[in-house]
Amino acid sequence: MSFFGFVEDSIRQYIVEMVNKIIVEKSLPFERADSQVEIRDAYGRRQSFPDIVVWEKGGVLGKASLLIELKQPKYNPLDPEIVDSAFLKASKVGAPYFATSNMQTLVLFDSYEQAGLMDRRKGIYKISTSIGHPNDIIREDVRREMEEGLRNFLLNF
Repeated sequence: MSFFGFVEDSIRQYIVEMVNKIIVEKSLPFERADSQVEIRDAYGRRQSFPDIVVWEKGGVLGKASLLIELKQPKYNPLDPEIVDSAFLKASKVGAPYFATSNMQTLVLFDSYEQAGLMDRRKGIYKISTSIGHPNDIIREDVRREMEEGLRNFLLNF
């Protein structure tokens, strides 16, 4: 018999919903968050898909404030390949900030700072210590903890 299970994309959807709820509740200076928005080059060719984009106020599909690269808990958000991938996506669209996350921890970076990528870190935020697998998102305590972690990040961003 087969069974259902959540994957990284499932968590991305939960996170986008949580971020949008927090933006509205706290009247933050962002328009909204979206997932899997494609980046195209000047010739219209697909370049990449950031996992999550947080848009500047009035800037949907125009001006991103933050790009987030989301991975499963088994990955290190400070892995150089993950950080480099997130930076390349942010730099293609001129986003001033990018972040990497493994659902447990979110690491914020400055896209413009003139320094090595790892030296551009602006903060490390706890999102959830309880999530060990995407299926854990069905637990109310995990969702509450993630929302609180995201709220703390967004209020301090």
